[in-house]
Amino acid sequence: MMAAGLERQLSRCMTTSSPTFCGNSGVYSKVLAAYNHLWDLIEANSQELGSEVWSWVYQNGSFQAIDFGLLPPPPGSSPTGQ
Repeated sequence: MMAAGLERQLSRCMTTSSPTFCGNSGVYSKVLAAYNHLWDLIEANSQELGSEVWSWVYQNGSFQAIDFGLLPPPPGSSPTGQ
């Protein structure tokens, strides 16, 4: 939804009644960079997009995707919740 929202705002700059931010090159370039960066992240994580439930874990200095059911329980609690 965020990518669609940024795309919608950027497309408004192509109309005759474009919003004020379109004329501000600093703001426009940052919105465009955010849009491009977001799509880079979406494409880099395309494998996880088809998974029903997943989360991130921080291991060995970086974040890695993990199936939600494989997450360990919080310290001091039982994996079965008993």
